[in-house]
Amino acid sequence: MFQNILIAYDGSEHASHAAQIAGDLGRQQTHAELWLVVVVEPIPKDLGEPYVDKLITKRTREGENLIRKAKDFIGKDISVNEVLLFA
Repeated sequence: MFQNILIAYDGSEHASHAAQIAGDLGRQQTHAELWLVVVVEPIPKDLGEPYVDKLITKRTREGENLIRKAKDFIGKDISVNEVLLFA
């Protein structure tokens, strides 16, 4: 039925519930691919060194934490393709 399932996760209650549903759907399908997308705030272009590196590290950590939380809601026994974007 489903070949690709996309989850856009922002840490909200609704996104957490959607992640649970997506995980359940994915486990019911034989060849479904689950895609988890997390978007963090962009880095201002006029920000100079060393601040830009620190902010990139901070935002990357925030995104990785959201990915971990989403995967907890998705559950085990399913492969998840992770995408972290700076928008």
